[in-house]
Amino acid sequence: MQRWGLKRKKILLQKAFDAVPSDGGVLAYHAIIDDRRQETAFGLLFNLNMLIENREDAEHTGAECQAWMREIGFSSTYCKPLVGAESVVVGLR
Repeated sequence: MQRWGLKRKKILLQKAFDAVPSDGGVLAYHAIIDDRRQETAFGLLFNLNMLIENREDAEHTGAECQAWMREIGFSSTYCKPLVGAESVVVGLR
């Protein structure tokens, strides 16, 4: 979802939600910023770079991503940090 504004990200999530079966889910993999915005330097710096380049932020917190998924209709969500700067946000129908 890189280089897309929030509106386009939500459209993509809605399309993914509509496409998966009722017992399915969606994974969003990216450099997620920690919820307190204090520990993920890579994600924060990358976000600053995206603001400079295209005036739309690219990186968000796990809590923000989960909120969008719940807004769209996913019944269960969670964020799991991976090795390095990346995390995965899971939305289950």
